[in-house]
Amino acid sequence: MREIFEKKVATDIGECGNLINIQRCVNCGTQYFAGYHCCKTRWCFNCLNKRLLCWMKRAMPIFQAWYDEGNFCSLLDFTVRDAMPLNTPLQNLEDSWRKLYNGSGPRRKKWNERFPGGIRSLEVKVGKDSGEWHPHYHCLVMQKYGSYEKDYYWVSEIWHELLGHNGPALKKDGTPDFDWNGNVWIKKVTTEKVEKRRYQVNLIDAVAETLKYIVKVDDSLDSDKNRNFYKDKELFQDVFYTLKGKRQTSTWGLMYGLGKQVDEDMKNDNYEKLIDFVCQKCGCTESELIQKIYADIGEDTVLLDLKK
Repeated sequence: MREIFEKKVATDIGECGNLINIQRCVNCGTQYFAGYHCCKTRWCFNCLNKRLLCWMKRAMPIFQAWYDEGNFCSLLDFTVRDAMPLNTPLQNLEDSWRKLYNGSGPRRKKWNERFPGGIRSLEVKVGKDSGEWHPHYHCLVMQKYGSYEKDYYWVSEIWHELLGHNGPALKKDGTPDFDWNGNVWIKKVTTEKVEKRRYQVNLIDAVAETLKYIVKVDDSLDSDKNRNFYKDKELFQDVFYTLKGKRQTSTWGLMYGLGKQVDEDMKNDNYEKLIDFVCQKCGCTESELIQKIYADIGEDTVLLDLKK
């Protein structure tokens, strides 16, 4: 059953984008590109890129308006100790986040006061030094007052408290570090253009960083392990089945419900073009939808984008 399921997903990804939707004006015959068939799997970079653009379309105006009102944002990354198999560090990450965000009492109250809204996404990659799975959360949080530095201290303290100390990890000099089991990183988000800095990032880059692909393939793995994401079947199956059904992106507070709008954008893009059709050449408002295989579209075929 596993192999059948894997082959089906691989087939869907291979055929993604092959079927092109063309909207043809019934009056003058002018043809317009009206989207393409999406497989909508999380392993398809075609669909992931489209979903990222839909998220950017929805999220950027909200964050920009937030800054226009005199507020600011920070980029928070939550990590846990690398481990194998993937379910081990991922479960640790999910449980710790649940206690941080859903906890009752002063902790939950303070979180909501300091971060009244935000986006959280999961990214999974293989640790460069460890050669083991490194799942982590990217969070773009909205803030009304205070400073991102001060917020970092109490969030970091709580995160370390939730993770606990589960044995030694090695420091850079090779000596054991008995206190490390994960960390919190923070970056100041600005609407101004900035050079790439460790603790400062532009707003549009912060949104893109938060919403990027769920899996990051890194070929520069530990030489002793010598693992390659594409060639190691056991490694791929681990991430493939562990992430099945897992939500990559979620929102809270002032950003709540944004994910549903993105899902609608992914599904209804073509229908919106059909309903709002107006031929740019002759002004006719009637059209017919044609589906063609991408490879069969000739060079003489004119495809005009409806949205200028």
